[in-house]
Amino acid sequence: MNRRIRLMSTIHHLVCIFFAVLMLSACITLKQVDKEQASPVNVSSFPRPGHWVGEKDLSFDLSDSGQLTNFILTTSATCKITIDEAQLEVDKESGTFVISYLMDYEELEKQLGAAVMSLGVIPKDKPYEVLYIEGTATETMLTGSYTIRVCGSTLYIQPETGSWNPQWKSADNTQTSPSTDSLATDVTGITPTTAITRTIEWENNWLHFGVDNQFSSYNPNETIISKANVANLQQISGSGCDDVLFAVSGGTPAIYQGQMIITFAGGNMEVGNPLTDEKFWDFGPQSYAWAPIPVVSTDGIIYYLYVTSDSSTKLFAVNFETRQQVWEAATQFETGYNFESQVTVDEENGMIYIVEDYFGDGRLFGVDRATGEIKWFQGVERHEDSVTFVGSYVPLKDNKLYIPAGIPEEYSKRYQMVRFDVVNQEIDLQYDVPAELNFGWEVGWYGLCNDHIFETYSTNHEATVLAAHQLDQSNIIWQMEIPPQTGRFSCDTQQNILYVPTKTGLIALDAGTGEKIWETKSLSSVFTPTIANGIIYYLSDTNMYALDQADGKQLFRFPLGVNADPSTGVIVNDGVVIFSGSGGTCDLFVLGLN
Repeated sequence: MNRRIRLMSTIHHLVCIFFAVLMLSACITLKQVDKEQASPVNVSSFPRPGHWVGEKDLSFDLSDSGQLTNFILTTSATCKITIDEAQLEVDKESGTFVISYLMDYEELEKQLGAAVMSLGVIPKDKPYEVLYIEGTATETMLTGSYTIRVCGSTLYIQPETGSWNPQWKSADNTQTSPSTDSLATDVTGITPTTAITRTIEWENNWLHFGVDNQFSSYNPNETIISKANVANLQQISGSGCDDVLFAVSGGTPAIYQGQMIITFAGGNMEVGNPLTDEKFWDFGPQSYAWAPIPVVSTDGIIYYLYVTSDSSTKLFAVNFETRQQVWEAATQFETGYNFESQVTVDEENGMIYIVEDYFGDGRLFGVDRATGEIKWFQGVERHEDSVTFVGSYVPLKDNKLYIPAGIPEEYSKRYQMVRFDVVNQEIDLQYDVPAELNFGWEVGWYGLCNDHIFETYSTNHEATVLAAHQLDQSNIIWQMEIPPQTGRFSCDTQQNILYVPTKTGLIALDAGTGEKIWETKSLSSVFTPTIANGIIYYLSDTNMYALDQADGKQLFRFPLGVNADPSTGVIVNDGVVIFSGSGGTCDLFVLGLN
């Protein structure tokens, strides 16, 4: 995202517009007054004390000392106005609090401009209070940093930890602004609100690459983009289009409450508006190599994997609302420079699962979601005589994990799919390997489709064997030879159709029988497909393609300007399509219907 955008750029634009209009109004008023009665430059031309209600998105109270209090900046469409790390004073006995946000004179001058500052409203010798809120709370122990949002007449305050319920208390003084022809002068009250800790409701979230914990890449909630209008998609934004920096976004970003959470090669985690490429905030230092995929939970905790200089990986939990770190995992994970590393969030059991790359220690970890402490781990280094886990992600269904593992045999290890019980922390089922395959074959891609599990075995040769099992049975129910697989499996969980991306095209199969429904041919390798509202989206060669799910016929194509990256996928959510440009024309494309 554009790194030149400041934290309060939205406030900057709206406040500047307001003050520009106000200055014009003041000038007109002063012309009508005798010159001998004109206010000196260092005296405010605003009524003081008083309450300004001018532009519909802006109101504030102005004290005798020239300080703004009860500053309200609203955007009813997006509700994204935020102020972070406000100062908090608490009276524990009465349960009241005061939240204030201060800005120094130089910062205000940058935000508002020298012309506005020359009115002399703001004293140079003290910080400028742009927000002042008094209230009561059901809890008296209020500490930490807070994110403040204003949406219409409702104030939302979210602490870093815990929950509390402040009540809005507006100033009693409600004098109006100077009357002008262009600005409304009606005084509007501020409605007291409760239950302020609830978050803004957005239509749908895209929590991670793969959509759900089965990593089906099937989004059943998308209804805006259809077969009838998909050809009308056009670019509405593009991250990194105005620079020459190489930045590949692996997998897909996450979308939470309408904001995009993104990691990219050599960068850190950034959060911003996918429709405008405006960065709101970021977290952590720049990664040393490929950036693993961000994952967010339904309650707004972001799990961020950061690759260090020695190729190990730190895991952070970051609160989306407060923008503050919740914890850092108690250990580092040997995932290597792996773009496809991804955690699995088990909200039912309060756990996070992560598997190390087999170039590391080959362990499977269960991490406490609340604290970052390691609850358990299984597996050993690849060369040791015990089970070794491999892979980049861990599908989860009904308290069972499905993952490739090296199982020791007489002289070596045979790599096959296993089922791991997270309650008892043990392997409770090993899935059979096709009988004709020797020890040189290993599991490449793997995935679930409802009650079936699939894996492909390959060697250095071109051939790839696809095997299918029932989740609760070890035997192979069907298998077939396919071209080399080039991306994750995708599954339409409603129709029970499996989609297999390969070096030569895309194959649609009946998940239960293996019957081929259709197969398309492509110019080069197809990467992980996304399914939404009867359309299949994927990257291949130098394009993003949209196919009719019924027959595989092309509905739309969008050029990237460069070859797609094998690790990337496509977001389809709430009428937008987002995918990586792999450092070409743009680092990230956002398409929409309007």
